[in-house]
Amino acid sequence: MRSVTADPRDTLREDLNREYYAIDARINDFDHRMLTVKGWSVTVSLAGLGLGFQQETPALFALASLGAVSFWLVEGLLKRQQIRYYPRLREIEVLAFQLNPVEVDHELASAPQANWWWWHARIGRPPTTSPLPHGPDQLPQSRRSAWFLAHVALPEALIAAVGLALFVLATTTGIL
Repeated sequence: MRSVTADPRDTLREDLNREYYAIDARINDFDHRMLTVKGWSVTVSLAGLGLGFQQETPALFALASLGAVSFWLVEGLLKRQQIRYYPRLREIEVLAFQLNPVEVDHELASAPQANWWWWHARIGRPPTTSPLPHGPDQLPQSRRSAWFLAHVALPEALIAAVGLALFVLATTTGIL
C-alpha cells in the first residue's frame, strides 16, 4: 500500500516505469509469436513445394503458395498489433524526460529512452534532442506498411512467388 505522504510524482515515476517494461515485455512476446509463425510458414510452405515435385502435382505448388500468403497475412497482423504499443512507449519516455531530467555533460538526460534511440538508429545517427512524441502520421503509415517490412514479408513472399511461378509453369508447359 502506498503512503499518503508520498510525492505523487514519485508514484507516477514508479507506475510509468512498471508500465514501460510491461509494454516492452509484451512487444517481445509478439516477436516470439512472429518467429513461431515464420518457422511454421517456412516448414509448411517448403514442404508443400517439395511434395509438389515428389508427387508431380502442380496443385501442390499453388497450395504451398497460398499457405505462404496465409502465414504472411497472419504475421503482418501480428506486426500491426505490436506497432500499436509503440506510441505508449514513446509517451512514457517523453513523460520520464519531463519528470526526471538530469544534467550530464551539459545536456539533459533521462531514462528510459530505448524506443526513442531505436527510432533514430534507423536513420544512422543518435537523437540530439529529448524524446518527442510520435508524429500524427508516423504510426498509421507503419501499420499500413507492416506487411511489406522485409522481416515480415520474407521468406513468405518469395515462397509464394516461387510456388505460383511453379504452378503456372507446370500447368502451362506440362513439365513435371
